[in-house]
Amino acid sequence: MGLFFRNVNISDGETLAQLSIFILVANVIGTNIGIPGQFTFEFAWRIWTWSIVADIVFIITMAASFLIPLELHSNSKSFARTPMYGILSGIMVYVGYMISWHFVCTLSDPFELGLKGSGSIGHLVYSLVFYGYWGALACMLYSMVIMAASSEKSYAINYGCPYCHCDIPVAPRFSGVASCSNCKKQVEI
Repeated sequence: MGLFFRNVNISDGETLAQLSIFILVANVIGTNIGIPGQFTFEFAWRIWTWSIVADIVFIITMAASFLIPLELHSNSKSFARTPMYGILSGIMVYVGYMISWHFVCTLSDPFELGLKGSGSIGHLVYSLVFYGYWGALACMLYSMVIMAASSEKSYAINYGCPYCHCDIPVAPRFSGVASCSNCKKQVEI
């Protein structure tokens, strides 16, 4: 994980809380097809209990849908980076829905899904994934809020130059040689 995530600290409690909220938003809002008509936790709970494999796939795809755009956002210098990576997050959520819903439909019995009869039940059930756009939109907006807030945070830390005692801004987990802008000497960090 350290090879890709350089600016997003995955083990940080704040990041884990944001990720947990993101997954809950994706799960609850994405599985409520009737929004804004009705909003219940029952359908989300039924889907969540159908397949443990699909749950694991859902958690992994939603974590990737949040963390990858957040990392790309922190590395970008584009003026439109927040909307650009927020939209990427929404697209990734939708693709994650399709992947995890495939596992739900593949690993569940039609009677377990609450359906009777036979035929193209798999296609009928899988078509429900196309109503998950509310969850993708909610996750997109939530990730944009997080990205905008993280833009205000500085990802650079200051390392004191041992020669002139001025600050050298470096990335949080940077190690190597940096050049001091004041005395122009090379400093091992």
